Amino acid sequence: MEDKKMKKTLFVALVALMTAITAIAADNNPVNMTITLKNGLVVTYKAADMDSVRYVGGQFGEDGAIGMKIYLNGSTQSIDYLYSQIDDVTYTVVTTTTFTRVTNINQIETGKRYIIVCESMNGAMGGRYNNTFRALVTNGITLANGTATVNSDSEVTFFELGGTTDNYTLKVGNDYLSNPTENPTHLVVSSTAGDTEKWGITFETNNAKIQNKATHRYIYYFNTGGYFDAFTTGTAVQLYVEGSITPADNNANRNSLSSYYDANKYMYNLEWPHIRENSSQSWTTKTTSSYGDGNVYVNYSLEWDNSKIANRFTCYQMNSRNSASIITKRADSFREDEELPEATRSTLADYKNSGFSRGHLCPSADRRATADEEDQTYFLSNMQPQYQSHNGAQWSNLETDVRTIAESATCDTLYVVKAATIEDVLLDGNTQTGLRSEMCNNRLIVPKYFYMALLAYNKSSNTYQAMGIWTYHYNATSEKQNAQYITIDELEQRTGIDFFCNLPDDIEESVESTLTTTYWTGCGINLNR
Repeated sequence: MEDKKMKKTLFVALVALMTAITAIAADNNPVNMTITLKNGLVVTYKAADMDSVRYVGGQFGEDGAIGMKIYLNGSTQSIDYLYSQIDDVTYTVVTTTTFTRVTNINQIETGKRYIIVCESMNGAMGGRYNNTFRALVTNGITLANGTATVNSDSEVTFFELGGTTDNYTLKVGNDYLSNPTENPTHLVVSSTAGDTEKWGITFETNNAKIQNKATHRYIYYFNTGGYFDAFTTGTAVQLYVEGSITPADNNANRNSLSSYYDANKYMYNLEWPHIRENSSQSWTTKTTSSYGDGNVYVNYSLEWDNSKIANRFTCYQMNSRNSASIITKRADSFREDEELPEATRSTLADYKNSGFSRGHLCPSADRRATADEEDQTYFLSNMQPQYQSHNGAQWSNLETDVRTIAESATCDTLYVVKAATIEDVLLDGNTQTGLRSEMCNNRLIVPKYFYMALLAYNKSSNTYQAMGIWTYHYNATSEKQNAQYITIDELEQRTGIDFFCNLPDDIEESVESTLTTTYWTGCGINLNR
């Protein structure tokens, strides 16, 4: 008894000799501390919970060591131990893992570990809530500048990402994060991987939109409940991947360098669709230096299909410089395009007495800024055989709408692709012919549909809007159908052409899946042609 009293007295007397340290190992990693008392009680303190440890006379087992005072985070009251009460003290090194915020679908890699973070709450999904991995964990995780450092003893849940695009799985051990159809189960874990265990992932700025394939609900954090769930609203979450992110090419599908591109440096312009890389295609860009400032400007570009003797698309930009209406007289200088192979280019004879108009794709009315630009629109490569009932009516009205958009206050540059169907199309899930049954003078094919792909850029807000326009190529007014206004995604599905491929992929994915009709009507156009 006297010995214990003496040690307690020494403990008090030697407080001034305490050494204060944070509980860390020799290599500066934090440690968990486990204390086994002589009465058999085992107590564990996690590194994330400890502010500091103060030793009196030294650490356990050292000569002259008396005891320790443990200070927990947020507490001014210490927990005191005399070494005479302790049978053993062990330290377990706490390692850390670094995770990096994912902001782009191209940074996603299956097979890696991810955490679901709520930056605004300074924590991540983990722990247990109703026996699922849904609770917010703030201890053992540090968030700063798009990086998360997670201690090995943290209750943050690590998810292994599997599956493929729009069918990802988030696996924890042998189970999958799931969102059954009905409440109140919400987010749970499942041993199977059906539709309720599959997720689509997209991104808006730094936020991850993780959507369940079956219920179509997104994962959010709920402040009031203090947990994560899949529902319709809540606080946005972020997705972090283990390790650093290799800088991703945020434009993996742009028109890339190859022998097909060497002759045309303009294929990186935003108006270009993805070209068809084969020996049957030719490309040409019409340029002008007619502005008198010593610079060369692109007028328009096109891809020509030599096997079909047909224009695959014409693309160009409309801006304040080239959309000025200065030239009032049409050149009407229809002529062959000598930049295309002689045997496979269209000629004046192809149209003569055919009953078809030489239908412009880049119209002369879009190029009235200089005489040279307007004159270049009369190359036959910039045309498709059109019934005049379509060319002079619906198509002409749509071309007027395009000019109206280009002149609107919210559009600084309009990127335009105009084309017609020269092969099969996919409509309502069925493959159909893209050609009319007639031929133009038995040499040129006649498209069944004409279409436009439009991309409007607003400089002040640095935003894009996109829209596809689809028209049936009718021969008589009685055949007329209203134009269809569709997303670029839908237009790509119908035609098999990848439009605006030179946009960064995250922007392309966003604008091509959206049709904001209020934007286009706000530009002053009629969506009922």
